[in-house]
Amino acid sequence: MKKTPVRLVIGIGLLAVGVLLLIERAGVVRFDLMKLVGYVLLLAGGFHAVTGFGAADRKRILWGSIVFLIAVLTLFMSYGLVPASWDQTWPSVLVIPGLALLMVYFSDLRDFALLAVSAFFVSLGIVGLILVKGEVTLGGSIEDTVTAALPVAIIIAGVYVFRRSLTGRNDPH
Repeated sequence: MKKTPVRLVIGIGLLAVGVLLLIERAGVVRFDLMKLVGYVLLLAGGFHAVTGFGAADRKRILWGSIVFLIAVLTLFMSYGLVPASWDQTWPSVLVIPGLALLMVYFSDLRDFALLAVSAFFVSLGIVGLILVKGEVTLGGSIEDTVTAALPVAIIIAGVYVFRRSLTGRNDPH
């Protein structure tokens, strides 16, 4: 299968966005830039992730999933479904890499350490969302909670790297 040059796709995408912005600036059409960026990222990330699954390319799956999920968050914020303030959305930033790592895990179901790292990030993000909503308090600030969880994240990452070194699975694919 012929590989699509990434630079070609990025170049065409940038040209399209630039032309649309010029048309919008000329007053021919009105649109929301945040929504436009969200849809462009949605298409680019989705394309990158899907082609990554087809090529069994873990890096492509990871970065495509991250871009796709950032696009979903951007679109949710632009439509008012999610507050657009950092105070409210920071837990989503923890969920995004967790879900992206989960997508990478689905490409190789034998990599259970990757599943553990993914579950940690998603769980921490969900706990953060609950804390932001104010439904539950853990006796300290949100920053204290995240700071307390950081050593656990580092230990899980260390276990993941150690396990991969023992199994000889250090290749990027």
